[in-house]
Amino acid sequence: MDLSSLLNTQKESSLSLNDINQLLADPDSAVIVDKIRTSTSFIYPAQKVDSFVFFDRFIRILLSIDLEDDPYSAQYTKSVIIDAFRKCVNGLLQQHGNSWLIEFPYHIIPKTWVALRKQSDVTILVYLYGLVLTFANTTASIEWLKAMMQFIQSNYVGILIHLWLTCCCTLEENNLIEGDYAQSLFLQRLDNRLKQEPLYTSSVAKEMITVLKTMDTQYLTTHVDQYLGNALARPVFTKDAFIVGYLGLENASRLQSNEYPFISRIYMQYKSQAEERTENDNLLLNKELLESWTADKYAQAQSIRKGTLFWIQKMTSMTPAIFDIHLKKAILQHYPADRKTVLDLLLADWTARDRFHRHSDFVADIMVSLLSKKSYNKRSAPYYAFVQLFNIPDEHHQQDNESADASYYETKSGAYIDLSQFSNCSDKVLMNGCCRLLQRMTRGNASQHVQDWVGDCLQNASSDIVQYYVGWLAQGLNAELESKRTPACFAPFLKVALSSCISLSAYVVPTLLHIFTFESMQWLLKQGEITNTILVHYFDDGPQVSKHMMVKSLFMTKKKKYIDLLLAHLREIMSGQDPKVARSRAWFKNHFLGVILSLVGEDASGQGVACCIFRQLFKTRDDFEWYFVTPLVPAAKKINFKPLDLSNSHDIYSVKQSGLAAMLQEMVRLGDADKKERLIKVWFDLWTSGSNFSVPVSWVLQCAGLYDQAPVLVKQMIKRFISIGLQQQQQEEQDIMRMASGRKFLDRIMDLVLLSDTPEPDSLFELVLSVSHQPDTFKEIIWAIINILVELSEELEVEMSLQPTQPTPPKNKAPKQNPRHVNKKQKNLTARKLRDAMKKHEEELEKFLQESKNNSIKALTTLVQRVFNFLLRLVNNTTSTEDTANSCLSIKQDIQHELTIIPLFYLPLSKLVRLIREPEDLQEDIQTTIDLSVEYLKKQTDTSLYDISQKVLCL
Repeated sequence: MDLSSLLNTQKESSLSLNDINQLLADPDSAVIVDKIRTSTSFIYPAQKVDSFVFFDRFIRILLSIDLEDDPYSAQYTKSVIIDAFRKCVNGLLQQHGNSWLIEFPYHIIPKTWVALRKQSDVTILVYLYGLVLTFANTTASIEWLKAMMQFIQSNYVGILIHLWLTCCCTLEENNLIEGDYAQSLFLQRLDNRLKQEPLYTSSVAKEMITVLKTMDTQYLTTHVDQYLGNALARPVFTKDAFIVGYLGLENASRLQSNEYPFISRIYMQYKSQAEERTENDNLLLNKELLESWTADKYAQAQSIRKGTLFWIQKMTSMTPAIFDIHLKKAILQHYPADRKTVLDLLLADWTARDRFHRHSDFVADIMVSLLSKKSYNKRSAPYYAFVQLFNIPDEHHQQDNESADASYYETKSGAYIDLSQFSNCSDKVLMNGCCRLLQRMTRGNASQHVQDWVGDCLQNASSDIVQYYVGWLAQGLNAELESKRTPACFAPFLKVALSSCISLSAYVVPTLLHIFTFESMQWLLKQGEITNTILVHYFDDGPQVSKHMMVKSLFMTKKKKYIDLLLAHLREIMSGQDPKVARSRAWFKNHFLGVILSLVGEDASGQGVACCIFRQLFKTRDDFEWYFVTPLVPAAKKINFKPLDLSNSHDIYSVKQSGLAAMLQEMVRLGDADKKERLIKVWFDLWTSGSNFSVPVSWVLQCAGLYDQAPVLVKQMIKRFISIGLQQQQQEEQDIMRMASGRKFLDRIMDLVLLSDTPEPDSLFELVLSVSHQPDTFKEIIWAIINILVELSEELEVEMSLQPTQPTPPKNKAPKQNPRHVNKKQKNLTARKLRDAMKKHEEELEKFLQESKNNSIKALTTLVQRVFNFLLRLVNNTTSTEDTANSCLSIKQDIQHELTIIPLFYLPLSKLVRLIREPEDLQEDIQTTIDLSVEYLKKQTDTSLYDISQKVLCL
């Protein structure tokens, strides 16, 4: 009687937990099969917890059946086992609900897992996996996912692959489970499994990697899919899914090796073994790639295009990992090299464009590793190919190369717009690839060879690449300094960028200034000449609209301490006083002054950064004198007045070339009257306190010296300043108990009129006359003129006597005989014509003084010219229609009268006309002043004064 006949003669019975325990105590395949075949029902435990024990032990008795005991009835026995399994599961689900499916995996004990792993027939194992898998058809939750992860203990390659692909490819649209979370959970459980049982699990993991890598979809069909049947809620996994699964596992192994060390170790072992199995002949190389390239750019482009197609074909015929192995081999075997081949160009282009999003970092890492072992030469292969790759032409340069000035546009204001600021890269894909390469090299290694390579790339790079890379470095440095870490990654390469991209300062400097925090700015300014050079290259230039916009943005986005830091550093490195020489302080006028004035005029609250800076500059002595008092004069035209004795008793101001003069020019450009009014109010309030000055009087006087060139609103403010100064002087004179604090305000005003380079001093003089109505004021003015003439003539006489003796020229009587003829052209001129004549004389004097080497003589001669520039207008008693409109004409005539009737006035004139022989225009001005004064006396009724003047003049 066979087993089948025996089983058919048994009576029907039920199967309880006690029955299962008895069968496990003494397992016998025939008895177990008979028992489960004849059991028409199961007696399930009432409690859910006990049901898990029941099911676990029931699985064990099924696994204990040896199908090989009766090979003729093995198929029949297997069907009995499967039927019993299904009947048991259905009964448990009816009693405890579907949620029981995601709970039972936690209650499969280790002994049962061992039995499942030992079983050659994986039907029960895959069925168990399928039970849990089917639960996702209704609800795929976190609990379901964790239950699925229990099957990692099975050590079954098919289930591991199916579970991993499920995590990678089927949860994209699931709102309850994120794909990244599912993958992380799988990798954590697998890594722990490798840690616990490395001997048993490592071979399983390697086989899993192999199946994924080779895209063996048939393996999954044979080992899993055929058992699951209706449990598959979705189509079987395709080759694309296998590619995604392999790449995910590869990325986790390479990029997250610290999180999954055991998986990473298995992957690296497998990769090494696969590389050893690879054929010695490199499938990515052919004869054409190893040939030298021609100089023809079109031929080079064709070679790169052909090589790219060749590699793309190889990508489709081999797995990504095999392709990478060949690519790495090609790089390590052929580089670095002196011979230049098409492979160099192809490798650079392939890496930068990175069509498959996997080789940019891959190749960069290999190159960096090469540089850590071998020396660097930018002319060697493949480094040169990468360097020249960075030279991407800008579109606007491609379109217009007709003239050298094509990239600049001059506005009506005189400022230049640098059109290159608004360029667009002609190859965005290539540009992005170059930027990624720079970032990878920066993060990879800070060795000197890598830095040299990055520097060469930047020197050849287009502006867009440099701007992006510098911005990325700046943000990285900000983060490092904010976290209080020592700048290690970004700082070295930022120094490289600063030294390599000086010619692109128009992109580098604005990017850094906009992105940097205060701490990063402090770091930058401590880098010495590297920083100074690029800052000077950017700011030591004329005004440009792009720079104006940049500085304005800084004032609107940065805090005051940031602007203070920048200004202080620029003051330190660009403090020259010759505007025609590099590193002059003209940077402030060209780039900052107009922005500050405009923002102050717009800021009604007065709390903006520009307002704070403006108040600081106009109240702090050191700041005001540096920015607004010190003149910017070419060295050839600079005259030093300090050695003169006259400078000890008088104030000699430099007005025309001062920062204040530049400020008034910027105010004219503001245009908006409201802005000017607000700005002037702030200015006036800073310099006055009630009816007194709150700043040094010299600041006020230097401002007053610009009266003729000032806008109308500034002229009104200067008039108020003059009025306050004269009132203070009057109060001091009336207060006999008050000690004089210094020279009188009016005396200092006359120094401004007579001795300083005040533009059109006659205008300022008339302003003083219109403000002051005191008779004593006019007397003080007259004696101030005489005192200056006397001191000036005496010092000039002494200085001339100290000069080496020159042969005395024969005495020329012509001036006495023909003075009227010589100077007739300068008499009775209108104020405008006389002003034009004086300007010509000043220009002639400048040319004359350039040939003189004696500073004292130059200084004294210049002062004489300034004095007679004013005196000649004063004594030129014209009454033309133009001049009679002047309300101060009668007062000036009175002063002329009082001045010319004082005999002492003629004594310094007689000395000066004798001492000054050159230039002729100056001698002519002195003689004309004498002639006009003497003629005025001659017309008076009392001729005694005329006679006295003749004696004093020795005429």
